[in-house]
Amino acid sequence: MKVLITGGCGFLGSNLAASYLKEGAQVVVVDALFRKGSAANLAWLESQAAKGRFHFIQADLADAEAVLAVFRRHAPFDYICHVGGQAGLTESPFIPFPQG
Repeated sequence: MKVLITGGCGFLGSNLAASYLKEGAQVVVVDALFRKGSAANLAWLESQAAKGRFHFIQADLADAEAVLAVFRRHAPFDYICHVGGQAGLTESPFIPFPQG
C-alpha cells in the first residue's frame, strides 16, 4: 500500500503517517514545516519507518509545480490523505494580520 499525506508533519498528519507506517505501508509526506514542532514530528516519523518506507518532501501545497513533482516522482497512490493547512490565519506566513 502506498499513501500520500499532505501536512504529514502536523499533529493529525504525523499520527496518521505513523499508523500507516506501523501497518507496513509506504508513506510519502509533503509538508512545508511552517509550524513549530513540525521538524520534531518529522524526526519522530523517520525513526518509526523501516528503510525505504518513508519519503519526505518539504514543499508548500500552494506551489503547484512542487505538488505536480510529487505526483510525477511518487504516484500512483492507493490513498491520499489531505490534512495540510494552517490552523489559524494569525500564524500564516502569507496573510499579514493587522496589528493594533
